[in-house]
Amino acid sequence: MPYADGNRAAEAEPPPYRLRNLAPLPLWLLTFGFFAAIILLTWTLKRKGTEWGYPIWLQYAALLAFWIGGYLGVGHFVRRPCTWLRVAADGEVLLTRAWPFRIRRERIPRAAIATVAVREEQDSEGDPYFRTRLVLATGEEITVQEGHRRPRQDAVAAALRGAIGIGR
Repeated sequence: MPYADGNRAAEAEPPPYRLRNLAPLPLWLLTFGFFAAIILLTWTLKRKGTEWGYPIWLQYAALLAFWIGGYLGVGHFVRRPCTWLRVAADGEVLLTRAWPFRIRRERIPRAAIATVAVREEQDSEGDPYFRTRLVLATGEEITVQEGHRRPRQDAVAAALRGAIGIGR
């Protein structure tokens, strides 16, 4: 429909496709809460000493075990990033990956994306767990969505393929 000055109205672009994966966030919070408890326990032990009725070497050994377990938990849980993905109208992907102490932003051109795939894995209890991954031409796979429901992940992968403009 032309405007009064004779120009045609620009066709409205579809809104960009957006996707976010915040699944690692509760694990980060759990890890930092665990460390806060260990710090409080260490401070209490140093301040009060052996009032708990156990030998001091046993208390320090238990505390050391908690610190080692916390350190290993940080290595496991905090290495997984939260992701935000936005697909521009030309199929370019704007990807933001955030870790607790680092943020990485990338522009991935459509030509650098091989496909979007759903990978089946198992969670810690042996149940099926599905991750929707952006597969780059270099072979790198970036998890953009995850969950226990396969139909949901298939729908996300199909929508993302359609937004980027790539086939299966």
